[in-house]
Amino acid sequence: MKKQLITILFLISVPNLFSFSGGNGTEASPYQISTKAHLELLADSVNNSAPPPADNWSKDKYFIVINNITDPIITIIGRNTRRFEGNFDGQNYTITLAINMSILSVAGLFGSVSSAVIENVIVNGYVSGNMAVAGIVGHSGGNTSIKKCINNANVSGDSYYIGGIIGSVIESMSITDCINMGNVSGPYMVGGIAGSTGHVGGNTSIINCINIGNISGDSIIGGVAGRIYNTSITNCINAGYVKGITGIGGILGIRPNVIGATTYITIENSINTGVVEGTGSVGAILGMIVGMSTITFINCHYDKQFCIHKGVNGEDVAGVSGHITRNMVGRKLASLLGDTNWTYVEGATLIECLYPQLKTLDHTDASKVGATPIFLYDGIKD
Repeated sequence: MKKQLITILFLISVPNLFSFSGGNGTEASPYQISTKAHLELLADSVNNSAPPPADNWSKDKYFIVINNITDPIITIIGRNTRRFEGNFDGQNYTITLAINMSILSVAGLFGSVSSAVIENVIVNGYVSGNMAVAGIVGHSGGNTSIKKCINNANVSGDSYYIGGIIGSVIESMSITDCINMGNVSGPYMVGGIAGSTGHVGGNTSIINCINIGNISGDSIIGGVAGRIYNTSITNCINAGYVKGITGIGGILGIRPNVIGATTYITIENSINTGVVEGTGSVGAILGMIVGMSTITFINCHYDKQFCIHKGVNGEDVAGVSGHITRNMVGRKLASLLGDTNWTYVEGATLIECLYPQLKTLDHTDASKVGATPIFLYDGIKD
């Protein structure tokens, strides 16, 4: 009886040991995921782990996807305090989502993560929820890296922290080389890449990311991010349609004031070529600054033929420049953006020229779509 009990406990504590397509969860031999059932098993193992401060079952384990998963996923990996803490490589296979958690917070392929690495994940379908909703990760507790991920899913939330790639971030993390192509909507703090990032004492970076999806809501709506603290946005592009009421920005919706705390925000080498609309505070790069808070803009640009609003709150600011379309395409911005992170398409005629593209993403269809301008006749012929 004692031997049988030990065997049962062992199988309960290691539920996935013999359940994936292969692997043992190490970096050299990651667990292999090829079906919907494998993802559901991963979700069950994470969600049924012992609560903090105990380590999650997934901590320091490695997982790879080895197939497109077209059977829609309805289960979220990481719920409430049970956070995914491993390394997940989607290997650029596509995962289809059909997640509807309208009465619950934290929704996405991954709900809650912490000290995790999520990379090369592509999702289609849809995700809806209440708060902290996104295609890839709903909420990060910090020390997480999301890189080379693409969201094609339509994302909607009933509350706030709604993003294409991630909904909300506490503390530190990095989001690198990610693309949002899905439509993202919600009342407050909505962004093509992130709904809300950073925290007092945290440190977040958004680097080499592009949004071409439609981003909409009431207030604090941004093509890249809705609201951020202690965050840098570098080499990012918004080519999507951003629409709301107030605090609407091509890159960032709002830079909030934090009473009694020192925070920083930097937006650098980023461009907006999308339409930005709102009836209140609207900006081509940043929609609104609250209180006496400060922000640093470095070498940011926007197409003023498609976004009539200026840099911030409809006013010009240092570090933000508007251009007509013909002065943004081809190599017109090369002397400002440089050749290290950006690539340019210079055609024989004006209509063959494209907006600048990010080198790390210029091989993707999203980059081509985002870089393709619509030329308005300005009385000058080639």
